[in-house]
Amino acid sequence: MRRECNANLKHCEQVIKWPSIEERWNISGRIRKAHGFVNCIGLIDGTLFPLAFAPMVNGEDYYMRKGDYAIKGLVICDDAVRITWVEMGSPGSVHDNRIWANSEIYVSESVTVQLLKA
Repeated sequence: MRRECNANLKHCEQVIKWPSIEERWNISGRIRKAHGFVNCIGLIDGTLFPLAFAPMVNGEDYYMRKGDYAIKGLVICDDAVRITWVEMGSPGSVHDNRIWANSEIYVSESVTVQLLKA
């Protein structure tokens, strides 16, 4: 298992990448045509990665409502189910919306949208 994780992480930057502006237009068009969602470039979902025990530092932050300890992750996929973004490392008790609002993608894309509207 550890070997597989290390192999995946080694190629992460070549495989998992945020789409360019042109790719986003193409993805958005395909999603609109197939599902009717306007300006949608991906699907996002939060997931929990369980821990065997509480971390030594701030362990209570990793305690989640389901009674276990975990690390939270957010994953974004495009319409072809290719992963385009992964946000990892937050404690399991943190809500998906907080992770999303503090993510690099959300912050940088929000700035881009604001600049385009100005």
